[in-house]
Amino acid sequence: MDLQDKIDRLKSVPDDLVSAMGKVENDAMRKVLGLIESLETESGVILNNSFNLSLISAIEQELKSAIFSNSYYKSLSNFSTEFEVQASLNNAYFASIIDDFVVLKDFTTVMEASRNSALSLLSEDAFSQALIKPIQDSLLSSVIGGGSITDTLKSIRQIVIGSNDVDGRLISHVKRVAYDAFAIADRQYTQAVGNHHKFEWFQWFGGKVSDSRCFCIEHHGKYFHRKEIEGFGEGLGIGNCSVYSSKLLRNGWQGMNENTTKITIWSYAGGYFCKHSILPVSQFVVPKEVIQRNIDSGNYQEAA
Repeated sequence: MDLQDKIDRLKSVPDDLVSAMGKVENDAMRKVLGLIESLETESGVILNNSFNLSLISAIEQELKSAIFSNSYYKSLSNFSTEFEVQASLNNAYFASIIDDFVVLKDFTTVMEASRNSALSLLSEDAFSQALIKPIQDSLLSSVIGGGSITDTLKSIRQIVIGSNDVDGRLISHVKRVAYDAFAIADRQYTQAVGNHHKFEWFQWFGGKVSDSRCFCIEHHGKYFHRKEIEGFGEGLGIGNCSVYSSKLLRNGWQGMNENTTKITIWSYAGGYFCKHSILPVSQFVVPKEVIQRNIDSGNYQEAA
C-alpha cells in the first residue's frame, strides 16, 4: 500500500468536514443577524425589556436549526465512515509487514471507541458550550446592561464567524475536533495492533507543512525504539526543540498537548493538529546506527 495515502487522509478527511461547516457558519450568521436586528433599541442602545430577553431564546433555537441541519448530519455521517476506511488502510499496512495478519475484534473496538469519542465532541451539547452559550451570554449582557446595538452586532459576528486572523467559534471547534480526533483515532488503532504484536521499533512518519512544529520536523521520517518514544513523552531526548513548561514543571515542546506522557504520546504524537503517525515497523528496515544507538543506551539488547 502507499503509506502517503494514509497520511494524506489525516488532513483531507477533516478538511472535508471543515469545508462543509463553512456553509453552516454562514447560515447561522445570517439567521442570528436577522434576529439581533429585531432587538428593540432607543438611540442605538438595546432596551432591557421582556421582548428583548425573550428574543435571546429565539436566537438559540435559530442557531440550533441552522447548525443541526440535514446537511450537517450528512457531513457528520461521512466523517464517521472515514474512521472505518482509515482502519482498513492500517490493516493493509500491517498485512504487508506481519505474516498472516488477522484483524481482531479488539482492534475494531478501539476504532469504534475512538470514533464515538470524536462524534461526542461534535454533538449538540458540545456545540452549545463552544458557540451557543457564548452568544447567549453576550446578548444577555447587552440587554441587561443597555449595550450598543452596533457593538453587540460586532461582538456576535466575532463569535460566529471570527475575523481575517481568527476563526469563529463554530469553525474553530470543528477544526480542533476533526483534525485531532481523526489523527488520534488513527494512532490509537496502530498502537493497539503494535502492542498486540509487541513491536519495538517505530517510524515517525507523516507530511511536513509550512507550520510544522520543531518537534515533528526533527523526528519526521526517523526511526526510534519504543523506549525512546516513551522518553519523548516525559520530555527526554527532544534536543533543540525542548521548551520548559512551568505548568508541567518539566520540558516539553511548542505545540505539545499538555496531557502528553510516556503513555499518551502514542495518541497525541507531536501535539495539537499533528498529522504524523507513529508507525510500527519491522526491525529489518531500521538503520543499523539506530539499533546501535539503542544498544548503547540500554534500550535494546540483541538476541544471543
